[in-house]
Amino acid sequence: MWPQIVSGVIGGVLALLGVLVTQRRADRRELKQWERERERERQVWAREDVARSYDHRREAYIEFMQEWERHFNMVYNARYSDSGYNPEPDHDWMDSLQERYVAVQLFGTEPARKKALEAMLSLDKVARLDEEFLSARTVLEEFGSQARSDLKIPDDPVLKLTQ
Repeated sequence: MWPQIVSGVIGGVLALLGVLVTQRRADRRELKQWERERERERQVWAREDVARSYDHRREAYIEFMQEWERHFNMVYNARYSDSGYNPEPDHDWMDSLQERYVAVQLFGTEPARKKALEAMLSLDKVARLDEEFLSARTVLEEFGSQARSDLKIPDDPVLKLTQ
């Protein structure tokens, strides 16, 4: 009778050990799978963040350039209109451009932020008759070149596509 009890206990202990080992392996496998899924999610989130940043940056650059062009045309038209030109514009004449510059400061790269500031200062100098139109346009073109570089847009997309 004792041998039967001992063999039953040993069999039960071995069965319990088998279950524990199997469960431990399953837990490890599940943990590794969970870690892989979390890493995949992190990568997806990172790609989405990059895409979102790219969209915000692109929008900030475009809006800044459009607003700069609007102000440039406003100065140009005022200077060559028949009503005369006042080289001292209102103190708030660049407010809407400065609002666009804030977005460039937030989403733009350091070189783009510097070029945008240079473009604003150059435009202000043009309005005050301290600088020529062409030099201000050149500064904006430098900003545009930096923006294309930041956004990975070739300087001449037509040439890049045909080569």
